[in-house]
Amino acid sequence: MSSGYIGTAIYVFCALVASFSHPYGYSNMAFYIDDELVGHFEKTPPDNQGDYTYNISVYSNTSLSAGEHTFMLRNGQFGNVGNNSLTLLDYIVYTYCQ
Repeated sequence: MSSGYIGTAIYVFCALVASFSHPYGYSNMAFYIDDELVGHFEKTPPDNQGDYTYNISVYSNTSLSAGEHTFMLRNGQFGNVGNNSLTLLDYIVYTYCQ
């Protein structure tokens, strides 16, 4: 998913699930700002309870130059390499200075 915004910081939050199947709770995400890879998040579920946890910070960046930016979250790895990956985007917050 991608989104444009005007700002100086961005915070990305997801929901994670503790499950080994149905749904498989492994998460592998890459984050891009202005087409540049700026971060990565990977998490294997700690147990198989099936519990969902919300408001998990998966990426933040507070050092962006003021102006227009494009943010992209990529789920999984290119070429379908590795495990299946689940991304449950919760919300995105961005800040800006006038």
